[in-house]
Amino acid sequence: METAFISNPNEEEKLRSQSYQDKMADAITVGIKRYFANNTVPTRTELAQVE
Repeated sequence: METAFISNPNEEEKLRSQSYQDKMADAITVGIKRYFANNTVPTRTELAQVE
């Protein structure tokens, strides 16, 4: 997952910050949890039927 461009000095500085890294990790975790809470995950059987 791309969260910033290290070629951008301002974004690189943020990426070096522990608090920014923590905020990004929390936001990614919330997004993943929200995705799976709102979307069903197909079973292996369902996936095999698609092929």
